[in-house]
Amino acid sequence: VALRHTSSATPATDTVTTVTIGGFSTVQGTFPSTTVLPDTIPDAFSFTAVTAATTSTAYTSNAITVAGINAAAAISVTGGQYSINSGAFTSAAGTVNNGDTVAVRQTSSASASTATTATVTIGGVDGVYSVTTGAVASDTTPDQFTFTDQQNVDRDTVIVSDPVTITGINAAAPISVTNGE
Repeated sequence: VALRHTSSATPATDTVTTVTIGGFSTVQGTFPSTTVLPDTIPDAFSFTAVTAATTSTAYTSNAITVAGINAAAAISVTGGQYSINSGAFTSAAGTVNNGDTVAVRQTSSASASTATTATVTIGGVDGVYSVTTGAVASDTTPDQFTFTDQQNVDRDTVIVSDPVTITGINAAAPISVTNGE
């Protein structure tokens, strides 16, 4: 005699099958099975870091596949937003299931050579997505500028121009003057 039954769809739940054998006096035997406890702690996961990113730009990570859980697990994010199965990005807490894909989106720093991070937590396991901006090259070539012409000036007199604002540079630039100061 062999017994067969379908286990429960619910974690940590018993299913019992009973067989009764005999005529005048009977004997019973039971066959119990218990489903596994819920496992909401996923396998470790990580997102590929971005380097030399453009400043103040949104970046989306590679998608990871949630693995190692047998029940819905809590998901949350700090420093960015996440998307499940290519859905809308959100920063609200939610749940994921085994086999779901998760991607992260965050905006890079407005400063050069600066890292920003978004941390996704699934079932207590963290995955960090880091975006580091590149160094800004020195730009010492200014935008075009012009001094206002001075007409009908007195002879043999020191003449001073109107000031101009130098724009278009992000580092100190060399300066030289010819035929004046």
